[in-house]
Amino acid sequence: MLMAVIELEGSQPSQLAKKTFTDRSTTTGFVDRLERDGWVERRSDSEDRRTLRIYLSAKAKKYKNELVAIFNEINGSFIDRFTDGEWRQLQYPAGEV
Repeated sequence: MLMAVIELEGSQPSQLAKKTFTDRSTTTGFVDRLERDGWVERRSDSEDRRTLRIYLSAKAKKYKNELVAIFNEINGSFIDRFTDGEWRQLQYPAGEV
């Protein structure tokens, strides 16, 4: 979820849910914990105060490059376990290629 916020900073929780393939309640739980631990901040939308947007905190911005590097390393080692054909199947369910 933190990587989704890095990629889509200023997004609404619904956009983060779509990006991470999670439902809204799961996304809210993730954001709650990230906020509690000081990684993200919820802010009201400047044009619609009923809408919340999620931003990186100062702490997250400080470690952003390191977080992205760790993610890329772990993600790369995961992806490397698959053949090209297997990876395509994971990305594109049957009939979508």
